[in-house]
Amino acid sequence: MRQRRDDESLGIVKSRILYFLITNSNKYSAEEIGYMFGFKKRRIQDFVKEFNELGYKISSVKGKYVVEELPKNVVNIDYKLNYSDLKMVTILEHLSRKKYAIKRKRFVEEINMLFNEAPALVQSMIKQLIDKGYIVEENGKIKAADNLLDILTEQELQNLYIYLEVMKHFHYKGYVLDLIADKISRKLNIENSCIRVIPKRKRISYYDSFVVKQIEEAILKNKSLNIKYRFKTRTKEINVKPAGIIYSEDKDLYYLVEKNKNYSIYRIDKIVDIDVVDGGLSEFNKEDFKYNFGISIENPFDVEVHFEKYSFIKRKLDRYTKKRQTARIVEEENRYILKDRVVGFKEFKNWVMGFGKSAYVVEPVKLRDEIYNEIKETLERYDMNG
Repeated sequence: MRQRRDDESLGIVKSRILYFLITNSNKYSAEEIGYMFGFKKRRIQDFVKEFNELGYKISSVKGKYVVEELPKNVVNIDYKLNYSDLKMVTILEHLSRKKYAIKRKRFVEEINMLFNEAPALVQSMIKQLIDKGYIVEENGKIKAADNLLDILTEQELQNLYIYLEVMKHFHYKGYVLDLIADKISRKLNIENSCIRVIPKRKRISYYDSFVVKQIEEAILKNKSLNIKYRFKTRTKEINVKPAGIIYSEDKDLYYLVEKNKNYSIYRIDKIVDIDVVDGGLSEFNKEDFKYNFGISIENPFDVEVHFEKYSFIKRKLDRYTKKRQTARIVEEENRYILKDRVVGFKEFKNWVMGFGKSAYVVEPVKLRDEIYNEIKETLERYDMNG
């Protein structure tokens, strides 16, 4: 399988490679990037040379490409506000939710799972936060020294708020940034954001739009696709009979759908190469996804969750019902009751657990038991006797 090499598609792929280099600095070598994008090592080196001639400063450090500088004429909010600082703020915010000190190694594992950051990088950022006095470490355990939002100055909070309000529409963890922005807005007494991003969310890169066009072409011509798909540890070539494209509002991601006996789902931003080939399509019924909480291929189940009656919970539930037509909220004197039919057990469980002690699952019993067992296991990890 080969990518098209005409000027237009090559320009798209080069843009994708440049974007990949910027967002994955110091992670991959020329050979690894070439493998993911279907080029030889030498070709990637030629592209990097072109990027440097345009004003970028990209160098190879211990075999990994590092983006040291962007052109001075590039307006880049991500660059100006220091993405590394944002990551540290996010780490500190996550740690501040812990009621008790947590073993440093265990916390690094949590951050690695949540944000897909390398353990060594997380350790480095934790050390910086300890050196600045934001994190206290004792006997191998760490805890936040103070509330994050009390540490930052008003100007720092305003800068961070502007960054979050913009980047939540594009960042792959946009929902996490949205939660932090909401806390800052309450502290700064901001009732309505003055920042508007058009188009709102539904982020899709220049290269991903090319992938979508290829999928559309295959569907219109009743053809199949050969894709090169990036899994966590490897890249694999797969033949797909496309059924359609779906969008997850919760994750702000697009997915390619295929149905044989069951559905198979591929994230479009993980497709690094695509070709339209002879074959055919598979069936697609959008009704199969109307109950989805996130993207899942499980069977739907009924839920009932009771929430404590606080204004911040009401705001979250209002946002939930706007996205889900199947949801119903009942307001009683001292609680809110959510009833819905959902697909996506793990996603819904994580959403409920985000409310902490303010949420209680009535049904399904399996969900309630899993949450109970996870809380119990978490408490057992803490050495309460020192």
